[in-house]
Amino acid sequence: MVLFSTSKKNFIFVLLDFILLCLAFYFSYWLRYNGNIPTSEWIIFKKYVFIITIIEILGLLILRLYTHYWKYFDLYEMLSIAVALGVSGILISFSFLLQKNIVFLLPRSVLILNFLISFVLIVGYRFFLKKIWGKTNKIFINKKQKLKKILIYGAGEAGVMLLKESQKYPDLKLQIIGFLDDDKKKWGMRINNLKIFGDLTVFPSLYEKYKFSEFLIAIPSASKKRIKQIVNFVSDYNKEMKIKIVPGTREIINGEVKWEQIKKVTIEDLLGRTPIMIDDSSISQYLSGKKILITGAGGSIGSELVRQILKYKPQQVKLLGRGENSIYELLSELTLKKINLSNISTSITNIANLSSLENVFKTFKPEIVFHAAAHKHVPLMEENVHEAFLNNVIGSLNVFDMSVKYNSQKIVSISTDKAVNPTSVMGATKRIVEIILQIYAKLYPKTGFSAVRFGNVLGSRGSVIPFFKKQIEQGGPITVTDKKMVRFFMTIPEAVSLVLQSGTLGKNGEIFVLDMGEPVKIYDLAVNLIKLSGLKLDEDISIKITGLRPGEKLYEEILTEAEGISATKYEKIFVAKPEKYEMSKIDDVKDIYQNLYNLSSSELKQQIFEFIN
Repeated sequence: MVLFSTSKKNFIFVLLDFILLCLAFYFSYWLRYNGNIPTSEWIIFKKYVFIITIIEILGLLILRLYTHYWKYFDLYEMLSIAVALGVSGILISFSFLLQKNIVFLLPRSVLILNFLISFVLIVGYRFFLKKIWGKTNKIFINKKQKLKKILIYGAGEAGVMLLKESQKYPDLKLQIIGFLDDDKKKWGMRINNLKIFGDLTVFPSLYEKYKFSEFLIAIPSASKKRIKQIVNFVSDYNKEMKIKIVPGTREIINGEVKWEQIKKVTIEDLLGRTPIMIDDSSISQYLSGKKILITGAGGSIGSELVRQILKYKPQQVKLLGRGENSIYELLSELTLKKINLSNISTSITNIANLSSLENVFKTFKPEIVFHAAAHKHVPLMEENVHEAFLNNVIGSLNVFDMSVKYNSQKIVSISTDKAVNPTSVMGATKRIVEIILQIYAKLYPKTGFSAVRFGNVLGSRGSVIPFFKKQIEQGGPITVTDKKMVRFFMTIPEAVSLVLQSGTLGKNGEIFVLDMGEPVKIYDLAVNLIKLSGLKLDEDISIKITGLRPGEKLYEEILTEAEGISATKYEKIFVAKPEKYEMSKIDDVKDIYQNLYNLSSSELKQQIFEFIN
């Protein structure tokens, strides 16, 4: 066990502590006898001062005080000193009790005074040095390197935490100018001598006066709409201003806000969505200790399913994917996060290959199946109709069949809002999967079938946000198919959280519909991304309208005409009214499959749409 650092500075600390502890013992006698120490007591003092001081130094060593970085001396170190001195005092008392009459020669008041004075001296000079170091270091930084000037929006707990962080660590080279806040009662008041100037309207005058380079939003409870207003105001005034934001409310409650957690404002921060609260205990009940298979595990949704499911301590998780690179990247990510991979196995398998898929089910025997594997790119599937049908429809049929054959308890299939009144091949194939799932739920009630339908997820492969970002990096233009086009958006983590929550409800072919919030105009999304990139529309970069692509719709829907919608006990999850289908529909799918490559793309597309109409 390391008790002591070999640094020369730490030797000096031990020496200083030794001197101060000797002085503390002397002042204990001096106070006890009002400055007039009797000769008999002076003899006792000289006899035991070094012994007592050495015991106290040993106590500080045992609690490893000299391995602590003194520049960051704080409450933890104070408590360590108190414990060390307290335990040392107790040991000193017991050691004197073992000797005849000595305990009566050493007044108890001296021991108590010695503890108090020692604590004040040892702690006091450390705080003094810390304060001096901070000031001199700040002066040195000011001379050698320019400080980064920051204005904080939000004079609440989050803002104060960040101010203290900046003062605690001068190495960050930050200079907080002051605060803005929406609360008029706070205007003109000061926090650590830094003024709360007013609300956002005083931003321009403050910038002209202080020329700060960063604007930090420290209001975790602010709505997305309010954040969007703030970002628009600041970026419209100064497109080069770096705008950053603190983490969510949970971190504030836990007192965990650190400078390294601050991030740039992203498009996700501007979406009008409220935080999602899930029932962890109910999810844990059906996932904990289970063998879980995830198809499409390397994809955006599949990989997030893996990340979140691992938190619920399943017995085993099988990652099934068609592409080895995506599975490898996921495993590498989990390894870097120091996640134990002992209960994770992989299978590079095409779900359209029934023999290969059956081998997986036969050997693994999953209790829970999350089916996320699918081809999803609308324009590509318009050109590859056969592959869309083979992977999305036949692959799903195979997964359903194997789940039934090998007695899986539950299967949750990932669907899409493009399956509602589809105009694309991709959407139509996903609608066929929903129909098959509802039929299978009636045929095989022992297996809990359900589907979860939601819209676009931000940051997924091929989604519009990464594409727009690449276009911005290349200098534009950003291409938008139509100025009126709207889509529902959800972040990948929140979509997956709701998928897992839906799994607690599904048992009889339900199609769960996630509350996607308000639809977002793609054009507005592009404009906001331009602002967040510190650019101006039409001045630095333009937006080009290209027209709808094959299979695309201006508006997405979440329900068919025949479906109604009912609430569940979870506010962001709804269930569509189940529809009845003839069992012969399964035979119709198999007939198309048997004749698949005898059909041209246009003929196959016609049969797909005839099936769902």
